[in-house]
Amino acid sequence: MSTVSEEIANFQSALLATPAAWQSIEIRTIAVLRHGEWHNLISLARLDPRNPEVGVAAEVLAETSSLIAVRSIVPFEDLSALIDDVVAGEIVVAGYSIRFMVESHGTPPAPYSHGASAICSVLGDQPLGAPLMWGHELMISGDSAAVVMEDIRGGYGQLSQELRAAAEPWDGFEALMEYGLGTLRRLDNNSAQFFVRAPLSIRLRPDVQHLRDGQIDFTVEVSNTALSAHCSVGYVATLQGVLGMRGTIKPSRKSDWIVHEGISTWTGAQEVPAADQVALFVRVGPYVVDRAAVVDERLRVQRPLVNAYRELDGEFKLLEQRLLAPERSGQIDFERAVARVFLFCGFVVDSFAGDNRLSDTVDAIAHAVDQKTVVVIECTTGPLQSRDGKLSRLVARSRSIEAAFCPEGRSPGEVSVLSVIATRLHHSDVSSSDRNSANADGIIVLDNEGLSELLAIARSGAGPSAALRLLRKPPALERGEAQLF
Repeated sequence: MSTVSEEIANFQSALLATPAAWQSIEIRTIAVLRHGEWHNLISLARLDPRNPEVGVAAEVLAETSSLIAVRSIVPFEDLSALIDDVVAGEIVVAGYSIRFMVESHGTPPAPYSHGASAICSVLGDQPLGAPLMWGHELMISGDSAAVVMEDIRGGYGQLSQELRAAAEPWDGFEALMEYGLGTLRRLDNNSAQFFVRAPLSIRLRPDVQHLRDGQIDFTVEVSNTALSAHCSVGYVATLQGVLGMRGTIKPSRKSDWIVHEGISTWTGAQEVPAADQVALFVRVGPYVVDRAAVVDERLRVQRPLVNAYRELDGEFKLLEQRLLAPERSGQIDFERAVARVFLFCGFVVDSFAGDNRLSDTVDAIAHAVDQKTVVVIECTTGPLQSRDGKLSRLVARSRSIEAAFCPEGRSPGEVSVLSVIATRLHHSDVSSSDRNSANADGIIVLDNEGLSELLAIARSGAGPSAALRLLRKPPALERGEAQLF
C-alpha cells in the first residue's frame, strides 16, 4: 500500500509534463466547528491557468454558528507548501485556520493519513450532459465525515437550517456544495477530504470531425491555452476491420492555434487513403484526454454497392473485360463500364450510355461533391480525334456544364470541372499528336493503363480523392517532345 508521500510525488510528477500550464490555485473549503476549532469537512483546490491577480484573493462564501465556507486564490508556486501544510494538519484560507486532523476513537490528534492519486482520469463531480473533463487528481483524507460532524447535533439538517436562516442565505447544505464548492459529491458515507485537481481542459470537437475520401478532418479545443503547446493527435485508420495507417499529428506552428474569447482551437487534417474508420486520440504531453471514432458514412453506402456488384460479377471480371479489352467493339458497354467505375470510386454519376436522344452529348458526368469537382467524360474505343472534332466538342460541353454548376451569384472557381476522354487504347497506342492536342485543350487522357489504375481504386474503396489525384497527375512527356525551361 502506497504512502501519502508516494501519492503526492506521483501527482506532482504528472504536473511536470505540462510546465507553465497553471498560474494559480483556487481553494474552496467547507469546515464545521468541532471542539471550538474549524475542522475540514471537504476542500477542493483547483489549478487554474489565470493569473492569481485576476480573481478575488479571499472570500467568505457562507458563515453560521456551526459552519464556514471560504474561498481563496494563491499563486501556483504555493502548491507544494499548501500540500505540506495539509499533511502537517492545518492551513489558513481567507484568514481562517482550518484543521486537517484525525481525532477518532479517543486517539491523540494526528494529521490525515490516507492518500490516493489518479493520473489522467475522468475528474469526478461533473455536471450531467457536459463534456467529460479529464485531468490529474490528488486526494488526502482523514476521519469519516460523520466523526467530524459529531458536535453538530442535528447533522446536515441543522446545517441546512442555519444556511437558510443566514443574512445571505443558501438553499441548504447540498446547494452550498453544488454552487459554493462546485461539486455534486455527497458526504454521507465519505471521509473528510482534501482534493487537488489539475484539469486537462482539452477535447476534440464532435461537431467538426469528418472522414471523407481518405482524409480525416478534426478540431481540437483548449480552454487552457497554455496546454496547446503540449497538444498532439494520434490516429489509427482501418478499412473493413484491417489495420491501415497510424501516426501522430502536431500543429506545425504556433499560429495554427486560433484564440477567440479565451478558447484556443486548432483545425487539422490528415490523409488516410482507403480508410472507412479512424480512431483519434487527443493528447496532452504523454496523456490521452479524449478519443473519438470517426466513420466515413458515405463509404458505408459506396462499399455495400461494390460488394453487391461482386455478388453478380465475381472479381470484377466482366467489368474489367468491358473496360480494358482492346477490341474496337461494344462502345456502349465501354461507356457503361467507365461510368460504373467512377460510381464505385464514390462519385455521383449520371450516365448517358445507350440513350439515343442524348447521343450527341457527353457520355457521363461524375460529381465528387465533397471535393467540389465535376468530371465530364467522353469515351472512345478508337483514336482521340475524329472528323467531327470530338476533343473540341468535349471542351465546349465542359464549359456549358461548368456554367450549370455555377449559377448566378456563385464564383466559377467554387466548382472545378475536369474534361476527361477515356480510351481503351494503351498508352503506347495513343498517337503523340492526339495526346498533345488533348493536353493543349486541358483534356485529361485516361488510357488503358489509367483505367486500370482507376479500377484498382474502385476495388480498394479509396474514394474520390484517390481517383482525382490520378486524374490530376501531370501527363508524361512523349518521346521526342522537348522540355522548355
